[in-house]
Amino acid sequence: MSRSNAVAAFVLLSSLGCSRRSEPAAEPAGPGTPLPPEIARTIEDSCLSCHGDPPTSSAPQSLASVEAWRAPSLSDPAKTNGEMALERMKDGLRPMPPMGAVGATELDAIEAWVAAGMPDGKQALP
Repeated sequence: MSRSNAVAAFVLLSSLGCSRRSEPAAEPAGPGTPLPPEIARTIEDSCLSCHGDPPTSSAPQSLASVEAWRAPSLSDPAKTNGEMALERMKDGLRPMPPMGAVGATELDAIEAWVAAGMPDGKQALP
């Protein structure tokens, strides 16, 4: 399936209210909603030099806002950018960030945030 067909299928399924998840989706945040402060510090230090807005260094997408983390991944539209970023942070063969791992405490916080649906700063973090 071509990328444009995959994106079209995702948009169609989303508009019909279909979801691959059984839990309710997080409420949409406004455009460019900042990341919660507890998460933002780690993302700023570890990700935004490449995954900023706009992305640089061949990064495929920005990770600078809540919406960017919730958006479908370009490499696997069935997953969010947040889910894919977390997978890459844990990947021993293709780790992100490539210059050094995110600390265990920070990784645990990001994992809990992603599992909670990536709430914005208005909602309590897990």
